[in-house]
Amino acid sequence: MITSAQIEWTSAMTKALIEMSEKPELNPLKKVRALYKKKTELYVECVEKPGLSYRDRQKIIALIIIEEHNREVIEKIAANKGVNSENHFEW
Repeated sequence: MITSAQIEWTSAMTKALIEMSEKPELNPLKKVRALYKKKTELYVECVEKPGLSYRDRQKIIALIIIEEHNREVIEKIAANKGVNSENHFEW
């Protein structure tokens, strides 16, 4: 579950950075950032529901932490105007 989430995030970011290099006037990082904010909110809702096993709750909590970190990385890349392709060192 966590591995597939990381693969999905890397793929989404690569696609957004490619779009950014082709069409800099659009801001594809905003879309990715909004998507990951929404995903984190959904995970929090899942954790708050009763009846979730301890192991599943811990997995979702780990996903929340990872997705929040990913969202912070997206914000950092968006703030750094020098990152404009998937081959940039900061990425």
